[in-house]
Amino acid sequence: MNAVNAAGAMALFVITTKTKDYGEKFVVREHFWIGRSHTARAKPLAVVDGLVEARKAITKAMGRDLLMLDRQRGDDPVVVESWGSPLVIRYLQHLGRTQ
Repeated sequence: MNAVNAAGAMALFVITTKTKDYGEKFVVREHFWIGRSHTARAKPLAVVDGLVEARKAITKAMGRDLLMLDRQRGDDPVVVESWGSPLVIRYLQHLGRTQ
């Protein structure tokens, strides 16, 4: 899986917990950025019992060359952290989406 897909969308993996649909589980969803808008894949990449397992699911899908973003001001309270390639992180910083 690449940082940018064929449609030009950039992928960011978001780990959440304590959501209405999955309770105490840790959920990994792939979000896609195109320009200034983004969308999330409906089906989670993983639903696991812990943060370490969630991180492993992301590494398995994307490899190890990823950077982690802590929760950002304005994130939904269920967001734990996000992971993306250096390219995606720089792009989000350019948009002012990171602190």
